[in-house]
Amino acid sequence: TLRFDTSSQMVLRTTTEPATIRGVTIPADQKVLLLIGSANRDEEVFDRGDAFDLARDTTASLSFGQGPHFCWT
Repeated sequence: TLRFDTSSQMVLRTTTEPATIRGVTIPADQKVLLLIGSANRDEEVFDRGDAFDLARDTTASLSFGQGPHFCWT
């Protein structure tokens, strides 16, 4: 369910070195707002990204930064 409605919709990060994403270079020491909620519904990654599907492969989910997560109780 975290892919569909993550607890943190966005996070703010600071680049530590220049980073190029899709042809755009972000210099070092720049603030970057990451829209996790949007990324988890990206149609290039998830077929029917806006659909809630419990059987979906969510290994590409970014809810906890990268990949699947499991909490031990």
